[in-house]
Amino acid sequence: MSPETNIDDIISPQVQWQLVDYYMVFIHDRPQSIFHQPTLKDQIQRKETDPGLLLAICSLACRFSDDPAVRDLEDCLTGASKVRLQANLEQCSLATIQTCILVANVCSANLNPEGEALYFGIAIRMAQIMRLPYGKLSENPALAETRRRVFWTLFMADRWCSSASGLPRQIQDNDYAVDLPIDESIFQQAEFSLVGPTSPSLGIWAYKVMLAKIFGHIQDFNRGNLGRGLRQEDFDAHVKVLAGQLEDWELNLPPHMQLSEQNIREHCSKGLGGTFIDLHLGFHHYATLLFFNYLESRRLYSQSTLHYSQLCKSHAFQFSQLLKISRERKGCEAVHAAVGHMAIVSSAVLVHVLLMGEMSELEAARSGLISNFKTLLELKRFWPSLEKLVG
Repeated sequence: MSPETNIDDIISPQVQWQLVDYYMVFIHDRPQSIFHQPTLKDQIQRKETDPGLLLAICSLACRFSDDPAVRDLEDCLTGASKVRLQANLEQCSLATIQTCILVANVCSANLNPEGEALYFGIAIRMAQIMRLPYGKLSENPALAETRRRVFWTLFMADRWCSSASGLPRQIQDNDYAVDLPIDESIFQQAEFSLVGPTSPSLGIWAYKVMLAKIFGHIQDFNRGNLGRGLRQEDFDAHVKVLAGQLEDWELNLPPHMQLSEQNIREHCSKGLGGTFIDLHLGFHHYATLLFFNYLESRRLYSQSTLHYSQLCKSHAFQFSQLLKISRERKGCEAVHAAVGHMAIVSSAVLVHVLLMGEMSELEAARSGLISNFKTLLELKRFWPSLEKLVG
């Protein structure tokens, strides 16, 4: 495939717009937040979008099309995007970083952790070379916020990717002093590019970043514990600290960020229902990971063991309930590939409860498993590689 391959030679402009819309509805602001939507759409309209970037957007979004012929174009679109990207890899730019992020996500979806780590690694190093989050004072406010969001996307991806690959993280918690993302409903307004925020409040993604930092600490603990054989008392003490961090995160959420029916409706009305749901899915997933070891019957019985075992089950149940809301309510969709991986962890806990739990827990476990299974069946339509994980 030639570096000059044009997307118009693969799909029509009409289909391109459909795929960009699918990307915005199902992917944007969930595992990544790397675009100011009005700016991106204006660039596409003017045909000023980086060719490799548009190819990458369409390659990630084509799986959501109802047309099998469009879905079958994933490999072609991804290949064309990679060729474009690799031909211009030494040109450090925001568009190149965004393209790397999208290609890394395609690699992850196709169970290619080496490719995922490679493209995220390139994106992070390029962002460091460019000092990405620090734009010029005279810069368009939308561009400045986009830079920061791309940086925080890389920060979060670095934690997820290193968890899967076992590689060391490239961005540490306190490496950079970067403002947290502002309210998405303000940022995504077209006029934001002209005036910027007057008194910006933190957005959903700001709380995702705070949560990702705790996830990094949980990762470090779980990795460090491998083969160390910590005494039960020391193990419990470490978990207590991390559990406190998760609890503080939840307790310190402002009222409009707390999980409630009213807040779900409110965020849905702003087009942010899926992003809001994704935030709380992440919270319950990270907590499940932290307490997962307490499901093992081999651990010495103690009040801590019992308490943390119950917390593990509780978070797995709540994850399942929230996933059901996401599946059944329009505007709350959480269908990116990582949701499948999280649902598998929740299901593993629920299977344990079904086999080893109390009678009073069995009905909820069975119901949660059925719900998770329905979600996984739906996700496999979009991410066929999940078949290998689900069996």
